[in-house]
Amino acid sequence: MVAIRRTLVRLKGAITFPEPKTERSRRVLWLPQTTISALRAHNARQVVERLIAGPLWQDTGLVFATETGQPLRDTRVTKAFQRVLRTASLRHQRFHDLRH
Repeated sequence: MVAIRRTLVRLKGAITFPEPKTERSRRVLWLPQTTISALRAHNARQVVERLIAGPLWQDTGLVFATETGQPLRDTRVTKAFQRVLRTASLRHQRFHDLRH
C-alpha cells in the first residue's frame, strides 16, 4: 500500500510539500505485488544513486527524483514518457492523461 500524504508544489522557483488540498486526496492505495516489487527494486537503485551523489544528495523523501534527490521537472518526465510511447509505437498522449 502507499499513503498519499503530501504534494509537490513549485511556485516562483521555490518547492514546497504541503498536504493535499482535499480529504479525498489524502488516501491509501493498495498496490499489486508486482508494483511493490518494482518499487523495492527502484529503491535499491536509488540507494546506489545516494552513495554516488555523496554530499550532493538532498534527502527529500521522494520516490522518483533526480540523481541528486531533487524533484523531477515536469518537462523531463514528459519527454521521457513521449520517448517510451514512440518506442512502443503507441499514440501520443499527455502524461497527465494516465490519471484517467
